[in-house]
Amino acid sequence: MPRVAARLRLVAAAVALCIAGATLTACSPASVGTAPEVATPPMGWNSWNHFGCSVTEADVKAAADAIASDGLRSAGYRYVNVDDCWQAPTRGRDGALRADPKRFPDGIAALAAYVHAKGLKFGIYAAPGAQTCAERYQGYPGRLGSLGHEQQDANTFASWGVDYLKYDWCAADREGVGHEQAFARMRAALNATGRPIVLSIHDKPEQPVPAWRRWVSDLSRTTPDIRDDWASIVSIVRSTLKVARLASPGFWNDPDMLEVGNGGMSDDEQRSHFALWAQLSAPLLIGSDLRTASPASLRILGARGVIRVDQDALGAAPTIIRSSSTELVLLKRLADGSSSLTITNLSASPQRFTVTGKSLGMGSGFTAEDAWTGMKSGRPSDGTDRVSVGLASHATAMYRLSPRS
Repeated sequence: MPRVAARLRLVAAAVALCIAGATLTACSPASVGTAPEVATPPMGWNSWNHFGCSVTEADVKAAADAIASDGLRSAGYRYVNVDDCWQAPTRGRDGALRADPKRFPDGIAALAAYVHAKGLKFGIYAAPGAQTCAERYQGYPGRLGSLGHEQQDANTFASWGVDYLKYDWCAADREGVGHEQAFARMRAALNATGRPIVLSIHDKPEQPVPAWRRWVSDLSRTTPDIRDDWASIVSIVRSTLKVARLASPGFWNDPDMLEVGNGGMSDDEQRSHFALWAQLSAPLLIGSDLRTASPASLRILGARGVIRVDQDALGAAPTIIRSSSTELVLLKRLADGSSSLTITNLSASPQRFTVTGKSLGMGSGFTAEDAWTGMKSGRPSDGTDRVSVGLASHATAMYRLSPRS
């Protein structure tokens, strides 16, 4: 009950805030509610990390085809999301957004229908200011942000069959837009359509995190954009750990999309990237071209034991057991009473690591199952009291630990 009461107080405060600065009738107590529940972190694909502004209808269809045919759908991947640059340079005469006619000749509604026919869900991108990020920073033509068009754009997305919206800040404050009110207006506009649409927001990733993000969004970015290199992965993980306790079923921290398959990291680094995102209960959104990803990258993306940790119903924050310039050891409680342990070698050379049951609060013994291979060590009758593993540079071991009893 205390948790429910706290949630209701947040919603009431949010409604008051929205009304105070609203210019839209959609921003009202009747239309602002709690965000659609996302019981586990969303899994899927996003176009930006690999394709950027060159994304085409064919690229998106290829991603849907690959997810449906390569076993990724059965592993839990559901969303196929088009990021920035899908838009025609200008709105229609009625003010409605339109798809770029050259790169998306069949239009977004037809593309969403294609994705839905594969048993998947469809997502799209917008921004609360006058311009999207590509328009503001990369010279993409137009002024196609949702400022002044919030309800119209939400209605358009719903009519197209959109299931997921990435709403990207893109320096909207240059037009005098307020953070809370901007995101609350789009949440209210989406609610008013009657269609359940996941709202993923990328506000300025400052810490401490403003409380309003929990009631207005389903997931919220924790850091600046990811890069396809090891330093970026480590920086993002350390930053997201600071706010890990804020995530829970229905609201997820978003450390950005996956770089697995894009070629900038070794296989060990990609495995670490994937394992650490799972340990953080992060959304798993593939950011590569699945047509050209290596077999090793596809095996990482399809690792069921790792995905099982990410999708655990408890959604608990990991505890830092040890952290230094050479290692990061995290323990995460799971819904069935077991725990997920990750041991990451941050150093540039191979190292051996030993973690005792006492340091994990499991001194009576446990069995350890390798999340990558499913191999178990320690018999249920007696268990073991430590994990010892040799790791290559930037590699991560991941185990599911079950108490002896």
